[in-house]
Amino acid sequence: MSISFALTFSVVDLFNFCGGQCYPNSPGIIETGSQINLLLAMSVIMGLGYGILFGALDVGGDVEKMKHPAAQLSRQMGHDELFCLPFGIVLGGLGAAMNEYLRYRNIRAQEYKYSPLFQDDDFDI
Repeated sequence: MSISFALTFSVVDLFNFCGGQCYPNSPGIIETGSQINLLLAMSVIMGLGYGILFGALDVGGDVEKMKHPAAQLSRQMGHDELFCLPFGIVLGGLGAAMNEYLRYRNIRAQEYKYSPLFQDDDFDI
């Protein structure tokens, strides 16, 4: 589990670094605390979902009783992909959409807002 998180956050840092080198004025993929929390939550949800799917489908169970374990494990993994791929695509798309919303909201919060050049107090003599 910790290797998965380390890999995920390392890849995100690498993308932020490369994006910053190519486009210096653009915001990174993940910058704010809410985006990091979203990434963490999506990673936990995805790991939990995959764990439940692998446990429910009993991938690799009773390997000792199999006549041809490699072929049967390959067939079981192919069957498991039918469930895991749609789950990963939907959850990944949802996480990406939510991240883009948080990124857009952060950009809008940092935009220039009107402020008067002079205050009323500046004209007091």
